[in-house]
Amino acid sequence: MRLGFTLLEMLVVLAVLAILGVLAIANLNAYVQSSRLNQARQEVAEALRAVGNRALTESRGYTVTLTTGTASRLEWANSDGNVGSLLIPNGVQIVSLTPTGSTIQYAGRGFPINQYRIGLQLGSRPVREVVLLPTGKVVTP
Repeated sequence: MRLGFTLLEMLVVLAVLAILGVLAIANLNAYVQSSRLNQARQEVAEALRAVGNRALTESRGYTVTLTTGTASRLEWANSDGNVGSLLIPNGVQIVSLTPTGSTIQYAGRGFPINQYRIGLQLGSRPVREVVLLPTGKVVTP
């Protein structure tokens, strides 16, 4: 009767644990990226809601300008000039605005002129959108 494990048994157990660790790290990385993308999407949605509320409260038009690329940001202004901005967090990038262009127009009643779709992306993750409806509602599908 022997007590303990052989070297081969120990190596097999360590190899299995290493494989499970690599899989866990890959899943954790995907989860972290997805969380960062969702957080950025929520911040963009909240900024658009705030601009709509300001346009309604002040009864004046606002323009939101989007900057795409590595330093993606939103800047909003009224006829007096820039009022605020949001730097998109966590390395998330604005990759699209539909209809094409780089500005979102709010009327004096707090409603956007059109329906807008803003595409956000982090790395190779699928594009996620923030949709601004003509009613002023912001949806994150």
